[in-house]
Amino acid sequence: MHTSATAAVTTRIRILLVDDHQLMQWALRKFFENAEFGITLVGAAASAADALRLVRLTRPDVVLLALDMGKAGIDLIPKLLHDSDLQVVVMAGVSDTKVSDRAVLDGARGLLRREDSIDVMVKAIKRVHAGELWLDRTATGRIFSTLSRKGGAIDADVLKIAALTTRERKIIATFGSMASARHRKLADLLNMSEHTLRNHLSHIYAKLGLTGQLDLYVFAQRHGLVEPVLPKLATR
Repeated sequence: MHTSATAAVTTRIRILLVDDHQLMQWALRKFFENAEFGITLVGAAASAADALRLVRLTRPDVVLLALDMGKAGIDLIPKLLHDSDLQVVVMAGVSDTKVSDRAVLDGARGLLRREDSIDVMVKAIKRVHAGELWLDRTATGRIFSTLSRKGGAIDADVLKIAALTTRERKIIATFGSMASARHRKLADLLNMSEHTLRNHLSHIYAKLGLTGQLDLYVFAQRHGLVEPVLPKLATR
C-alpha cells in the first residue's frame, strides 16, 4: 500500500501558475487542490521575475501562463524554455489571436481560453505533459498559414512535429537510425509488440502526411528527429 501511494504522488503533474490576476490565482489554487485531477500546484507567480525564480526553485513539469499580463507575459516564454524540460500552456482571451499565435510560435504547446472549463484545462495540461500539442483547429490553421508565408511547406512541418507524442518521437528516432531493420526487430528494441508498432506507425503517417517507412526515414533525417534513444529503451 505504501509503495502504491508513493507511486501515485510521484506521477502527479507539477504545475506553476503565472498570472497577475489575484482572483484567478485564488480560484485555480482551489481547483487544483482536488487530488482527483492528478495535478500539484507547486507555486504561483504574479510577474515574470517571480516566475523565473520559482521555476528554478520548484522545477515544474508545466507552466500555466496568462497572456494578458502584457508584453512581459509573451516575452517570458523563451526564457521559461531556455535550459529547461518544462512545457508551457498559455491562457488568452478570445480576441487575442495575434498574441496567442506568437506564443505557440515561441514554443508554447497548449492554448487555452479564459472561459474554458477546469476539465478542459486539466485535459490540456495532461496532453501537453504527455508530449502532445493542444490547439483548436482555427488556431492551427492560422499558424500553419503564418509558417508557410515565412518559409514554405517545410517550415509548416514544425506543427506536425509538435503534435507527436513522446512515444511517437522515439519510434521515429529508432526508424531514422535503423532504416533497414525489420519491424520485428524495431518492435523488440522499442519494448512493444509488432502489432502495436504498426498501429503507432499508422498514427504517425497520418499526423505527418507520410505514406510509408521510406518517407518516414527521409522526414526524420530532414528534421533532425534521429536521436540516441535506443540505449534508454533497452534498459526499461
